Amino acid sequence: MPRDRVLSDEGIKLFNMCYENENVKTGCIKNIIHKLFTSDYDIKLSRNSRQLRYSSCRMFALLHEILQDCLPVAVDNAITNLVLLILTDGNNKLNTIARIRYNVGYYYSLAKKAHDIGDHHSAIMIRCALSNTAISRLRLKRSKKWERIDNIFKKEYGTFMNCHANHLDKIINTKINDKFLPSIIVMHTHLKKSKEYAKNFERLGKCPEKFRNCKEKLEEQAEGYYLKYRMFEKTLIDLYTQHPLDNKLLASMPATSVGGKLLDLSNKIDPKMVSIINPLFRAKNKLKRTKRKFNKVK
Repeated sequence: MPRDRVLSDEGIKLFNMCYENENVKTGCIKNIIHKLFTSDYDIKLSRNSRQLRYSSCRMFALLHEILQDCLPVAVDNAITNLVLLILTDGNNKLNTIARIRYNVGYYYSLAKKAHDIGDHHSAIMIRCALSNTAISRLRLKRSKKWERIDNIFKKEYGTFMNCHANHLDKIINTKINDKFLPSIIVMHTHLKKSKEYAKNFERLGKCPEKFRNCKEKLEEQAEGYYLKYRMFEKTLIDLYTQHPLDNKLLASMPATSVGGKLLDLSNKIDPKMVSIINPLFRAKNKLKRTKRKFNKVK
């Protein structure tokens, strides 16, 4: 039985996979064996993680002082587009609960893959998308795999409440290298915060040495990553550059903000389909009906 398609046409476009040159040697025995034991799911996972990593490298160029205002816009586009790819077919149709759950599972796998290859920017970005209210309000039944990945991320990065403090500590104490691509979201957020805190400390006439050292190290790391990747040859994938309101279904929602439109979209999911989420409730009802029938026979 063939497996469900991993990505919609819009998903393939946003990840720029249609432009990727595979360079496959068809006559190679190694390649034939690889195809026999590798599913379409794994191939897409590998390609998507590669495309995301290229874009993460390119994003470091936006750490330049002049371009820093573009950074949150690109990240917001990417997170919203990921939520849209989970909830819709990428065009004009909402997904069923079963399909949404399948998509969530895929993006958990993609986030874990990004984490494993050192692309922590993509991992945290996908984590943000999966935590979006438009998805969490559906109360999808969580698998053990999702819980396991969430626990890994919580330990590795920290939580949203502490602004990924664990990851910040690792950014400051890790030498710049190709195997560790820190989250630009976390780096940019703490750079802005540290500047604001520094101004307030100056007004008070006191600046703790620990804070000053932390701020200087973070600025050094940001500058180092910018210098390393500012001439990176790959361009950003469409996931970052395409505005979410280009999606006709999202644009048709009544709310004025993009976040509000996402919630409106989520609220349009058929309530009857949502009941699939809680199979225990259905199982209990089924048991009651069976009991009543049994009594009648008696």
